[in-house]
Amino acid sequence: VSYFSDNQCIDLINCSNSQLQIVRREEVAYIFQEPMTALNPLMPCGDQILESSSTKNKDVLFELLNKVELNNVERIAKSYPHELSGGQRQRTALGRALLVNSPIVVLDDALASVDNKTAARIIDEMSDRSNKTIIMISHQLSVAATCDRVLVMDKGEIVQEGTHKDLVKVNGLYKQLWERELATRIVKS
Repeated sequence: VSYFSDNQCIDLINCSNSQLQIVRREEVAYIFQEPMTALNPLMPCGDQILESSSTKNKDVLFELLNKVELNNVERIAKSYPHELSGGQRQRTALGRALLVNSPIVVLDDALASVDNKTAARIIDEMSDRSNKTIIMISHQLSVAATCDRVLVMDKGEIVQEGTHKDLVKVNGLYKQLWERELATRIVKS
């Protein structure tokens, strides 16, 4: 697996641990499913978002919190993580990802606690920002359907690869799961 940074190719499989640590720290932003473990409990959420960015502008912060569909953005910005609901914490963590300058953003089931419509807007917003690579790990196929490329894993092994459009045409695990997700949506409505 090769990564290109500053006109230099880094072999991520064979590089030294110190090189890998530099790539992880400077080139990759991680947003986890459980934001309580990713957010600092001793710092207001707004400060945490701005800390991960080159800007310290409160107007940018409030605009960003609106983009992830948080209400009463001034209160959210001043709140500590334990003072927010799970969904608000998750949206705060996602807001951080929108401001981060890392060329790679890993969303580890980070959209699980937001509805599909909001998830789609957040993905669009992240995709629109400079040339970022977004790696999404998700159990929601509606989220996977928005990706340029989908890898389907079963028991830790990649069993299918392709676009959403191609994978739903082929009899396989992805198609089965997609049909199950569609049926679940129909039953709920």
